[in-house]
Amino acid sequence: MTVHANDDINDLFDTASKEAAALDALDGAVNLLKSAREAKACVARLDAPQLREGLLRRSGRHAGERT
Repeated sequence: MTVHANDDINDLFDTASKEAAALDALDGAVNLLKSAREAKACVARLDAPQLREGLLRRSGRHAGERT
């Protein structure tokens, strides 16, 4: 076996060893997407006053303020 072949084998082992971390990251991303979808569905069910209050809070203003 040549040094080049050994380097290729080491690269293969390095890549294969990252599988679990990649799957964990993917699982985390999928869970985040599911949570985002659920949150969007909840926001879609808010009535106008609730939506306004939430938007005002997000913008840092209080519900009673008028600008």
